Amino acid sequence: QALYLTLSVHLKTTKQLLTAIIYHVDKEKFEELRILGINSLEKDNKEGLDRIALAKKLMAEFKADEARQVLEAEVKHCFDNSEAWVLLGRIHSEMDNDELAAECLKNGKTADPYNVYCYHALGISCTNCFEEFEAMEYILEYLKLHPNYSKFVDVNDPLLNSKLISEESKKQNELFSKLTFQNNDMFNNDFYDHEDPNVQKMFTENYNQQQFYDNQYFEARHKIDEMRNNYYNQVIKVFNSISESNIQKDSDFYLAYGIASFIPNMNEVSINAFRKAVEINPNDYN
Repeated sequence: QALYLTLSVHLKTTKQLLTAIIYHVDKEKFEELRILGINSLEKDNKEGLDRIALAKKLMAEFKADEARQVLEAEVKHCFDNSEAWVLLGRIHSEMDNDELAAECLKNGKTADPYNVYCYHALGISCTNCFEEFEAMEYILEYLKLHPNYSKFVDVNDPLLNSKLISEESKKQNELFSKLTFQNNDMFNNDFYDHEDPNVQKMFTENYNQQQFYDNQYFEARHKIDEMRNNYYNQVIKVFNSISESNIQKDSDFYLAYGIASFIPNMNEVSINAFRKAVEINPNDYN
């Protein structure tokens, strides 16, 4: 992780990464390449910052389409600009292009896995797409990565382990695939009244097998629902702890709190959190 952070800070492009590798192969060539790399990086960063500033200005002036074009040009020029992807995702979200918004934000996460605002935006985007469990995963990741809130998250808490729920979901899907009869003709009344005892025996065995899978499937569904509810409640407890603490909280926190409490239908808590977000930063919710 430390190595990744070092590379992500100092080696933003493939060109610079190759330069670092060449250092170990041919040190005499390194200085020349290093200077070329630094100059290129400084130029790219300045151009990127100019585009980001312009896009933000256009967004503040409610010129979303123009801002979108600027940001698309930036990510085409530099895929690794996570901030540009987040802003582009925000624009698509405001234009009700939820699938495009999610795609942009996931690209932003790929560009910078430690961009806390990317996970925050993905939580909102997944909620808009009715992907509630995935939304809660992103919101929890936002808390884990945030410098002010991470200490409130117990990463060893089994109730906050979404991977366990995903594993159970895979088992449920396997059971669901077995619920289909091997022979759809079994449902045909003429076939059911067939006098051949071997056919009747085959039908009975198949039916009993399907009943077994059916019971297993609904038991698995009940287990997953229970695990998800425990997961949601535990995430809300983390939000409650942060909310009750003296630590400084911003509007992003309360927006995430509102979404997280909305998913398990804690409507009153959700509304109060949204109100708090608007109170802190009303300009974002005009």
